[in-house]
Amino acid sequence: MEHTLYPHFPCRLLLNLWLVIIVQNIGQLDEYYNQGKMEFLTNCTKVFLGAEDEDTAAKISTLCGKTTVMQESYSVKSGLIFDQKQSSFTPTARDLITAGEAGQLGEETSLLWKGGVPPLKTNKIYYYLDDDFKGLYDDFDS
Repeated sequence: MEHTLYPHFPCRLLLNLWLVIIVQNIGQLDEYYNQGKMEFLTNCTKVFLGAEDEDTAAKISTLCGKTTVMQESYSVKSGLIFDQKQSSFTPTARDLITAGEAGQLGEETSLLWKGGVPPLKTNKIYYYLDDDFKGLYDDFDS
């Protein structure tokens, strides 16, 4: 399927236009934009409201990156009079969020990525229930 928007996507920056593209999963970007999906993912603020498929969950995990955790291990050295217990700590890489955890995000949780800022775990706001936003967008209701 040919889309007329994609070839003009870089012009968005020159014209100071903001596009909101909503997809249900990474597979939709593959289906419609093939290799162009990376340009969308690179040049946009990303908000994930959860992941129902493995590809999207894996992408969330990759985008979040890794952290270093200290893993403690124990050993026991047997002696003639008493046993000597030793512990050591080893730095180990761990995903900030695994694909499994991404697939199990709560209903009220979202993840946000904006260029140059570490990923944010946020709570969803329903504008029609929030006192700060209530009534601002009622004109748009059908």
